[in-house]
Amino acid sequence: EMRESDWSSDVCSSDLFPSHDKFDGEQVPPIPQQIPQEIPQPYQTPKLGPNIFDNPIVALYNGKVKLLANMVIRASEVKLTARERRSGRYTRPVLEENRQGNYWIINQRNMIYLVPKFNMRITSRNYDAISVFFECIKYDPNSRKSFKLINPAIVFLKGSKWELFQRGELEF
Repeated sequence: EMRESDWSSDVCSSDLFPSHDKFDGEQVPPIPQQIPQEIPQPYQTPKLGPNIFDNPIVALYNGKVKLLANMVIRASEVKLTARERRSGRYTRPVLEENRQGNYWIINQRNMIYLVPKFNMRITSRNYDAISVFFECIKYDPNSRKSFKLINPAIVFLKGSKWELFQRGELEF
């Protein structure tokens, strides 16, 4: 009858798992495995926990928003993509510069981020429009609670406009 300890020492000393190179006794380094990078899909929200990028924009937005306000471009969704989406067609949302816009665009470190303008109240009237750009975690239409930015949305420049690449996250 074979005991577990016999089995493990047997297997470990066998030639099935050679740990040393037979020629010079030096350890052979393992071949590094190529890990394929996942390509983010549009509208996908990062699911790796809060603020995975430790994005300084998040800290500024939730804390020292006045500093951020000087770096932003104010924008709103173009009427065309909003209308197409309401009629049920899949259209990637496009934003354009608009001084009265509900969104702020921030260029930083080769990335272009999108956040709701500061002090914006999310109500049942504007929820559908906002939720195109942001996943609204714990949103309750009956509550007047304001939100905290967890992750900004990511947009990319297309001509003189911006197109949504990845939704952000707001928590209520």
